[in-house]
Amino acid sequence: MLSLFYAKTQQTIGSLGAKIIIFSITIEHELVSGAMRKFKMRKMSQEYLIHENKNRSLNHKGIYNMVSGTFEISLKPLESYAEGIDGVKLGRMSIDKTFSGPLSAVSKGEMLNALLPVEGSAGYVALEQVIGELEGKKGSFVLQHYGIMHSQGQQLTLEVLANSGTGELSSLSGKMNIRIENGQHYYDFDYSL
Repeated sequence: MLSLFYAKTQQTIGSLGAKIIIFSITIEHELVSGAMRKFKMRKMSQEYLIHENKNRSLNHKGIYNMVSGTFEISLKPLESYAEGIDGVKLGRMSIDKTFSGPLSAVSKGEMLNALLPVEGSAGYVALEQVIGELEGKKGSFVLQHYGIMHSQGQQLTLEVLANSGTGELSSLSGKMNIRIENGQHYYDFDYSL
């Protein structure tokens, strides 16, 4: 599995410089020799530069990394200020995680959730502080969660809270996706330093 990243450069007039728009897609592909290859392609009269690389691509801040690994999670109910009415159940939980892989860390945080009377509908928000190493760089950062679920699907966003990084991770920004396969929790972390 490789990720293809491409940036479209739009020239602007005067002293405004160039505007770069970053896109990314993931495709099935055999690994080829060489860490990076460059291609040019034409699409609707626009020129694109494609970078092929398993882990990295360019973004507006410089190097953008993609890492994946596993994590263990423990959620425990906490006393909640509000309980909800009209069939809505409001809750509060503690979060304890242990991350393995390129992100070797532990985290602690809290979640607020709402279970709705309509089956399959719910939402949650959470904050957790992650402490450890990211590809050998030590420090901490805060992840902010926003999740909703309903009959038409679900949406989950985990994003590094701006200016929350410390130590060697002080300039960290990024987003994390989580997935569960055969009972195992995985993270896919796109980040920039």
